[in-house]
Amino acid sequence: AWMEQLIAESSGKVGKGIVPLAKEPVQSVEDYSKDRIFVYLRSDGSQDGLVADLIANKLPALVFEVKSAYDLGAQFYLWEVATALACITLGVNSFDQPDVQDNKTRTVNKINAFRESGKLVEKEPAFLVGPVKIFLGEGIKIKPGSSVYATVENYLNSVLKTGDYVAINAYVPRNEANEELLTTFRGKIVAEFKKATTLGFGPRFLHSTGQLHKGGADNGVFIQITADPLEDIEIPTEGISFGTLVRAQSIGDFEALEARGRRVIRIHLPKPDHIHLIK
Repeated sequence: AWMEQLIAESSGKVGKGIVPLAKEPVQSVEDYSKDRIFVYLRSDGSQDGLVADLIANKLPALVFEVKSAYDLGAQFYLWEVATALACITLGVNSFDQPDVQDNKTRTVNKINAFRESGKLVEKEPAFLVGPVKIFLGEGIKIKPGSSVYATVENYLNSVLKTGDYVAINAYVPRNEANEELLTTFRGKIVAEFKKATTLGFGPRFLHSTGQLHKGGADNGVFIQITADPLEDIEIPTEGISFGTLVRAQSIGDFEALEARGRRVIRIHLPKPDHIHLIK
């Protein structure tokens, strides 16, 4: 997760960037595209066979021996320097985050409007799939499927191109159950479409991969997942609740992606524990 933020936020701007894939489900080596590089932090040798297969298939794999926790300090330093040098090569400022600020500004504007009107302004859902609302980004034209996943299939089949990756941006509680369900969802996309995938929990990812999503190359295809909170708590002195704040952040994120012409849909669940409906 640390490397994901370092690489994505540093490199993803002015239409360029390196896409880090953290904890992606392993797939058949033959299905990996040639635009990947693999990093193996080797401690117990458990992935030696996989790495040997990668190299045999002419996929680049970097192997670093990590014998103890004391080796992590050296890895931190190594990847900070490597990222800075990569950004020099790309011709981008690794210390800037212009598109993170854009999302913050949109969120503040949404909250100010909410304080005046008592509601958050957002577009209407394009259609329903059972109790799930589906919102389509600008220019996306798809029909509902028989299930939420079938609708996602319709979306990906209509927009995916060579070199794309699929980003799953989930504004739901980051707990073990949700992470397991979304990883399964991610694995189905990897297996079916043979595309690289990322999984981020909002609003955390807005300050890591969020910069890459908006400032990087136009090779991201986005699936935003939101839900009404089970319980909500007022933020003292602010006149809004935490649920409203997160909703404003997710709407701002969606609109920021739209403003850059990114391909995006939003899946809105009645409750966070309805996340099983996306499978």
